[in-house]
Amino acid sequence: MIKKLKYNIFIFSLLLAAAVQVQAQQRDRRAELGVKCVTSYTLSENERIWLVTHCGCVHTAPNIHSSWSTVMQPEDDFSGPSLEYVAAFGDSVAIVGNIERVVSRNPYKTGNNTLRTTDGGRHWDTVTYCDGDHHIMGFCHHHDGRIWMGSWNGGRNGHIFYSTDSGRTFSTLRSDFDTELGICALYMTDSLNGFFGAHNKIYLTHDNWRTFQRLPTPIDQHLMQKAAEGRVNWINRMRQWGDYLIVTELDKTFFTSLKEETRWQQPPVPFTDYEADALTGCLWAVSDNGILLRLTDWEQVQRFDIKVSKIVGVVDGYVYCETNAGVLRVSPEGKTDTCFFYTTGRPIEIVNAWEWDTLRHGSRLWGTDHKSIYLKDNIGWYRIARPSACVTRIKPDLTSPTHIILCLFDEEDFQLRIDTAGKTEPYHFNDPLGDFITAGVQSVEINTYAAGCFHHESNIVLYRRDKDGWYEDGVNFDSSRLHLHRVFFPLEEADIEAALKKLSLRYDAAPTASDFGITGDTAMDVAEIFKGEDPYWTTNNMGYRITFVNYNGDTLTFYGSTCVGNEAADHTRYPWMLPMGVESDKVFFRTYQPCLWQVLKPMMPDGMIGKEFLDNSTLIPRYRPCNGDLLFFKDQNSQMEKAIRESTGSYTHVALLEVDSNGGRWMIEASPENGVRRVKSSDWDGGFFTQYGYYDAYRLVEPFDTAAVIARAKSFIGQPYDDTFLPDNGKLYCSELIYEAFLDSTGNHLFRNKPMNFRDHRGKMPKYWKKHFKGLGIPVPEGVPGSNPTDLSKSEKLKRVL
Repeated sequence: MIKKLKYNIFIFSLLLAAAVQVQAQQRDRRAELGVKCVTSYTLSENERIWLVTHCGCVHTAPNIHSSWSTVMQPEDDFSGPSLEYVAAFGDSVAIVGNIERVVSRNPYKTGNNTLRTTDGGRHWDTVTYCDGDHHIMGFCHHHDGRIWMGSWNGGRNGHIFYSTDSGRTFSTLRSDFDTELGICALYMTDSLNGFFGAHNKIYLTHDNWRTFQRLPTPIDQHLMQKAAEGRVNWINRMRQWGDYLIVTELDKTFFTSLKEETRWQQPPVPFTDYEADALTGCLWAVSDNGILLRLTDWEQVQRFDIKVSKIVGVVDGYVYCETNAGVLRVSPEGKTDTCFFYTTGRPIEIVNAWEWDTLRHGSRLWGTDHKSIYLKDNIGWYRIARPSACVTRIKPDLTSPTHIILCLFDEEDFQLRIDTAGKTEPYHFNDPLGDFITAGVQSVEINTYAAGCFHHESNIVLYRRDKDGWYEDGVNFDSSRLHLHRVFFPLEEADIEAALKKLSLRYDAAPTASDFGITGDTAMDVAEIFKGEDPYWTTNNMGYRITFVNYNGDTLTFYGSTCVGNEAADHTRYPWMLPMGVESDKVFFRTYQPCLWQVLKPMMPDGMIGKEFLDNSTLIPRYRPCNGDLLFFKDQNSQMEKAIRESTGSYTHVALLEVDSNGGRWMIEASPENGVRRVKSSDWDGGFFTQYGYYDAYRLVEPFDTAAVIARAKSFIGQPYDDTFLPDNGKLYCSELIYEAFLDSTGNHLFRNKPMNFRDHRGKMPKYWKKHFKGLGIPVPEGVPGSNPTDLSKSEKLKRVL
């Protein structure tokens, strides 16, 4: 009996070990395919998927449920042809071709060639389709074996090459199309009827190009003349849907009826990519924001909550779409399947350590390549899940040895909790900073930087707390323009802790413009940024990182960055903390709440780089020019302007803005070179700023008759510049022009004059002014009533709007 029991236990152990081994083998161990720079996809009639890349790779998958295999791969990204199109027939025949380059290394030969396989990509033959130097720019194929290719050969004549045997041989249909820049879009609805587009040209045929006629384009019908100025007006895409022809020109989509006179219209719902489904009669399309659409007519539009990049093709009523993860198939009912970019050609492995994050939690080793989540067993890595967004970081779940936390780059769910089976659920702390705050704040480090195309500066200031408050402990400057000494800050520890607590309770609350002290119409400008990232981008970037340490030794980091807007182009200057990232070992989230900066502001030393971006009170909405605005300029380089800056302050010039009835902008100013003049926006947006640099804009606080101000200012046009700075002498300097233009209804001046000062901050008369007035033969008008731009900007009658 005992022997039988031992035997049964032994057999059970073997079966269990075998089952575990089978489970281990069945785990998803497929590596990422590593697709780079996809240029074209295609589908065969039996749903085999092919794709080609710009660096000469060809990949294929038997169907939507299969893994990918690589059937052509050059030695490196530069040795193969730049593949641009692919056609597929059945399960084994495919033809690929290139536009930009063909190299002499076998199997690639120089000349006008395509590469063809009849065994699913194991072997490739070279097919020459013509003599000369042709670049294929338009391509169309049918599953009956017909192929049309439109080319450009450097001259004005476009060619169409034709194959009826799946690319084994080619003939030339025509070579006399007046296309100027080549046939760049080609579409045949059947063996006789089709279209092609060229440089602002559309041609139509009913007999496979033995004859043809030209159709007007959207630009011909004046729909996009302004947008077309100075641009190459390609017809990028063409499709026929029922009785309609759809084209894309200058990145906009139009349609027209083929049964009536050509009259281009834009679809009621804008879209960028599209494909007609001959089986169901519908049109699949991709909206401007990447949402998949299905149209049964122009008014009946079905929206799917599916994000895609472009449409690959339609087979048997299913639409195949390109995504970052692979090829997505969608049924007419919205059911999806994805052929992810996985390959059985190699196992999952850490190729580059910097591209992976690994984490040992409990007895398990976790990993992510920022696309998928993996676990490691005695065989190797296997995949357990692929989140919908990029994984920026993985962290242990301290409450469970079988779970970790995923930090996602996503606008809605920034964190997920995942277990060893791959099951995910949303994850949030109810009070994410509570434990940290309870321990008490011990120190804080502030790290700021500014970077751009031609510079990189960083200021690192370390603050620590002692019984007297906060003091600067160390300074490290790459830039020599800021030097600080040990400074004490009258800031209580409780103030920071209170701010952290307030942030903790509101970290995921929806932000509003009122959080930043912005109300009225300008609140809409602030609200724009809450919809996503900073809408303005320049090469100059500012950022910060603040690290708090509590008495338990835990760290809490706040960070963010913003692009510095170009004020001359009416860009808005937003503060750094929109949005602000918050991260520790236990928490990761983004927040828009301004409460922390309200406490940190007193800690910021004067002169820190971009200090104004560290304080929400400096948030200035987008500038909308208005009639009567005053533009104040500084940082000018002439000797007089430098002398004005030394004597009066930062601003050295002021001008009056006029906005005419058509929205055109004019500037009325008094300058040493031109006297009083009126300059159109197109003149001063370019060359003017070369002289004056960027500006700050101010506006009257109370309503005023600005039309009368503009009219009075225009009455002075032609007067010379007043280099004597004296009143009532038939000449005007810049701020004097403003003083004289702003009169109220009773004829009184709106702004006040004050005794003028020409001395520098030490009370000495600069050499420039002595020499200047000596040359004029008059004494320096020190104390004479007058004005200057800096004093004018400080008037209580004005508020800064940019």
